[in-house]
Amino acid sequence: MSDNSIIACTTSLELSAAPIDPSWIIDGAPNARNRVLAHSSDKSAWTMLWDCTAGAFRWSYHFDETVHILEGSVAVTDANGFTQSFGPGDVIFFPAGSVAEWRIASYVRKLAFCHNQMPVQLSLFWRVCRRAMNLCRKMFRIFPIPGEQTQPRPAREIILSGTFSTSSASSRS
Repeated sequence: MSDNSIIACTTSLELSAAPIDPSWIIDGAPNARNRVLAHSSDKSAWTMLWDCTAGAFRWSYHFDETVHILEGSVAVTDANGFTQSFGPGDVIFFPAGSVAEWRIASYVRKLAFCHNQMPVQLSLFWRVCRRAMNLCRKMFRIFPIPGEQTQPRPAREIILSGTFSTSSASSRS
């Protein structure tokens, strides 16, 4: 049984040490910390807080990550050498497989949504299953879509001839 509890928290929570791989550090001694706030029911996605002190490092993304900068600033250089600075309120998407150089002048704190991609074969199978379920929803009005308002279905009645009808008893002659 899945837990459908809504989780709410503040972004000023205490974080735990999350050292950066020493081979990734380019300059300084950046001190990173994080805290996972929530996981999806299938554990393929999670939301976390992360912060880091001054330094530079090259980060390899093994999963998709969407970042919202909460405090401080960072200059991010992509694989093509393009550098852009980000600060509070900015949102950045790093696809799985990308590499970025982070340069933090003093401090940065981010909220991150992370997602592990499914293997291509499993993803294809999952898309086929979802399409089949959607087709069944449309054809038979089964597998209700969460949050969708559905109209009550009229009860089916058996008519003496043995056929099914959705008409009401008052409309029979």
